[in-house]
Amino acid sequence: MTTIRLDISIWLLLIFFTIASIFIGTDNFILTDKLSTIFIIIISISKVSLVIWYFMEVKRAEIWLKLLMAAWCLIVACGLIAIELLG
Repeated sequence: MTTIRLDISIWLLLIFFTIASIFIGTDNFILTDKLSTIFIIIISISKVSLVIWYFMEVKRAEIWLKLLMAAWCLIVACGLIAIELLG
C-alpha cells in the first residue's frame, strides 16, 4: 500500500473511531455509563496510538521509543479505566 493510501486509510479509521465514540457516548446507546466510558477510553487510546505511530513517524523510530510510546498508552489507558471503575 502506498504511503498516501495508508495515510488516507488511517485518517478514515480515525474518523470512524470518532463517530463510534459519539454514538457510544449518546444516551440512546444500550451500555451503562461506566461501560460506555470505558469503551470511549479504549477508542481514544487507539486513536492516540494511531496518530503517534503513523503521523508522528514513531513506526520508523528506534525500538526504545516504540516501547516507550506503547507503555505510555497502556499506562494512561489503565489509569483512566481504574479511575472510572473506582471513582
